[in-house]
Amino acid sequence: MTTQTHAPHKQVPAKVNRFVDEDIKDLVEALNNLDGRLWTFESCQGLNGQPAVVSMRFGRIGEYDSAEVARFADSLVEMIRLEMDRESLASSEGDLAPSGYDTRVSLEWSGDKQHPFITIEIPHNELKTITRIFNESASCRTNRHPSGHSEVVDES
Repeated sequence: MTTQTHAPHKQVPAKVNRFVDEDIKDLVEALNNLDGRLWTFESCQGLNGQPAVVSMRFGRIGEYDSAEVARFADSLVEMIRLEMDRESLASSEGDLAPSGYDTRVSLEWSGDKQHPFITIEIPHNELKTITRIFNESASCRTNRHPSGHSEVVDES
């Protein structure tokens, strides 16, 4: 009897089905569609008026770059800020003042975590809007081919 040994294979993140709280399912999917290097690892829709919270990693396994994680967190803030600017411009033509958002994006290191991670806290009244913002951004960054495959657009 011979034993075959296999060389270790490089592992890569994959989009897999996981159970998430019902109220934030669309948000978690939108975040995971933003960039193939991002994956969520913890989420909660919040209770009794508490905001929804999603924590995520950014980067390839073993290749975490703190500056890159910070840039991605900043890009999340920028997506929201651009929407606020659009709303502000639209409301300046009317009598409504822009409301702004109470969504928080933070970059964290804690306890047993070796690498930084991003946490986003979203009040329930902003969930649909923030989800829409992330979905629109993901669709702008990806070209869909007739074959059904997707290709990330190089924005550099």
